Order: sequence, then structure tokens, then C-alpha cells
Amino acid sequence: MRWCSNCHNFNAGWPFRCFYCGAGLDGRLCPSGHVNPPDANLNFCGTCGRQLEPKWGSGGSPIPYALGFSVMLLTIVLAWFTWWLMSPSEPMLNALVMLAILAIGFRFAFSLVPPWLRNLTFDVLSACLSLIGSLLRVIFGTGIKGGGKK
Repeated sequence: MRWCSNCHNFNAGWPFRCFYCGAGLDGRLCPSGHVNPPDANLNFCGTCGRQLEPKWGSGGSPIPYALGFSVMLLTIVLAWFTWWLMSPSEPMLNALVMLAILAIGFRFAFSLVPPWLRNLTFDVLSACLSLIGSLLRVIFGTGIKGGGKK
């Protein structure tokens, strides 16, 4: 989700231009699509020399970050509350319902935050899982050994 400071609207996803007013959301754009810094004193593109568009909507807003973080917290609370309310005689069903709530909530929350934060989170998570897998191989061994000469 991106905020356009030109028309004051939120844009779904992470678009290059505002869906409402057409302003560039990465900075000032030239007709060729080159991104330039959002500076009112610049008149021409630094790459091709063409005149820059007069309006731009780039500007940071903490709202998407706060919204994504609050959706994650709400998802965790909802999953815990569901686990607490469900019957203890069905542990497998409880786990499946809780994992479904977490998967849907986190997928929605990650659609709100910028791609670089999403990618950073997935990179850290994959590094942690790789480290856990390596530790388990060291502790429990690497599987079937042998097969030497007979």
C-alpha cells in the first residue's frame, strides 16, 4: 500500500504511479519513465534531459507500516483466542484452525507493507530455518550412512 502525497489517497499494492492522479510515487518522473529525486528545483531529467512532470506523490507515511503491524498482532491474538476457546480433545483440528488463521492474517499483513520489508522478513525467516535444519542434522545425524565396499 502506498500513500500519494499529491492527492492524499492510498494505492493498493506497490504501484509506480498513483491510480487516482497519475503522479509518480517513486519521485519525479520524466515522460520516458526515469525516476528523479522529488525536488521542486529540478526541471529536467538527469538521465535523458527531458522535462520532468510537474506533479509527484512520493512521500513516506508510517500508516502502512502501522497497519501491517497491527494486523499481525490482531492475527496472533485471534489465533491464541481461538486455541484457548477450542476443545482440548481435538488437538489436530485446533492446530489446523490456528495455522489457517495465522497464514491468512500474515498473508494480508504482508500485502500491506513495502516489498523490501516483505523480502527482508522472508530472507531472515529462511536463514533461521536453514540454521535450524543444520543444527538438527548435526544433532541427529545426516541420515543413512555407509554403503561401503563389500
